[in-house]
Amino acid sequence: MLKRRLTLFRLFGIPVRLGVSWLILFAVVFVGLAQSYYTDSFGLSSRQIYLMSLVATILYLGSLLMHEFGHALAAKAFDVPVLSVELFALGGVARMGGFTRRPRDEFVMAAAGPTVSLILAVLFAMAAAASVFVLQLPPVIVDLWQKVALFNTAIMLFNLLPAYPLDGGRLLQGLLWWLTGRRTLAAGIAAAVGFLLAAALGAVGLFFLLTQGLNIGTVWPIALGGFVATAALGAYRATRNVDRMSAMTAGQAVDPNVQTIDAAASADPASPVVVQTTLPLVLVLDDQHRAAAVMVPPGNPRHVPGADSDWPTALIEPNRRVADSSPLLEAVDRMGRMNTFWLVVEDAQGRYVGTVTTPGLRQMMQRQGRVFP
Repeated sequence: MLKRRLTLFRLFGIPVRLGVSWLILFAVVFVGLAQSYYTDSFGLSSRQIYLMSLVATILYLGSLLMHEFGHALAAKAFDVPVLSVELFALGGVARMGGFTRRPRDEFVMAAAGPTVSLILAVLFAMAAAASVFVLQLPPVIVDLWQKVALFNTAIMLFNLLPAYPLDGGRLLQGLLWWLTGRRTLAAGIAAAVGFLLAAALGAVGLFFLLTQGLNIGTVWPIALGGFVATAALGAYRATRNVDRMSAMTAGQAVDPNVQTIDAAASADPASPVVVQTTLPLVLVLDDQHRAAAVMVPPGNPRHVPGADSDWPTALIEPNRRVADSSPLLEAVDRMGRMNTFWLVVEDAQGRYVGTVTTPGLRQMMQRQGRVFP
């Protein structure tokens, strides 16, 4: 339930999604401001209290969205596909469909988020100063601009901690990658610092839990520490996977679970195709063993293996084909750009070699002791 995502809109071509947990966070911040901060300050009416609380909540959490868009737009500038920008209770993330190729790209993409937060902090601080000395607006408005400026400053400083998965960890990785030439080593150091940060957050949360009892203030550091540790491990493993795949070709990573059938069998209405794979994908091969078409269920729903298939057949586009000698990272990068989970692999004569799939890559990495993200 809490992992569900709600797509709100697209900005710069990037889907903006909210998790259910973010909606809970929005409600907690809004109610907290309305029932404590604005109730006890500035002498506002009930209507003004709720209006100021709503505006403040939107500005606070909207600042997180702008921070993540800093990363997303920097990624697009470096031709790294961005699948979405997502917000949840513990922050936000710009989900990439690819990976950086150079230390400089990693460094700049990591720095983009804190840079946006710094710009927002300066702008809101300027707005507060203008509200006092030029516009002479009510104190409640000046206070709002000041608090949002402080919030963005805090977001910037926290994210600059040199620990995975924070931006500072990415900055550290980019710097160490440039100095050593070894991306995995750099990621390992950033992940180790991330584990130390997670342990510190957990210790703080446990201390307050034992001294103050159970409440949201004591649970939050523990939850954040758990998130940091999990994300640090995931980011490190993803980097190791990228390094390992960089030494492989597409032909070495084909998925053995992809089902193929002859074109003649697929065209015979008296003999329905029997699905013998858990993948929503069946390839049709012609008499020269070339991938001629693909059968996929409408909308790629889950299906029962062994069931008769009435899936529609479609021709395979040229951009879904990759040579078996091509670098595996090239195929993975193309899958990310196309937002697809499969590509057909062919030999120099165009004959079918196999299919690279995201589930197949995940299984391959798991068998080798690594987890594909």
